[in-house]
Amino acid sequence: MKNKVSVKDVSGVELCPGFTARMVHTKHASYSYVKVKAGATIALHHHPEEQVLNLISGEMDVTVGDLTTRCTAGDVVVIPGHAPHSVTAQTDCLALDVFTPARLDYLDFGVKV
Repeated sequence: MKNKVSVKDVSGVELCPGFTARMVHTKHASYSYVKVKAGATIALHHHPEEQVLNLISGEMDVTVGDLTTRCTAGDVVVIPGHAPHSVTAQTDCLALDVFTPARLDYLDFGVKV
């Protein structure tokens, strides 16, 4: 069983225009390294998994429920399972999204370790 992965070697998948993710899945979580282009938006949506968005670089507006927050590098946003949320990138961004449990609808993308 593999226990080490280089993200640069993981194929990217376009989640929606301007959002390209490289995913690593474990038995209990999914890790999605996402490059986002300035101006790109993910429309309001929800999923059963908790999502922890870690903004590594850039600036984005994150809406969870009725609250919109401007996030900058180093910010972490916890999105409870089933909570409606959306994202709009103000600049080019790099984020790490951690989903628990692992996102079943993403398991066909990336690698499993």
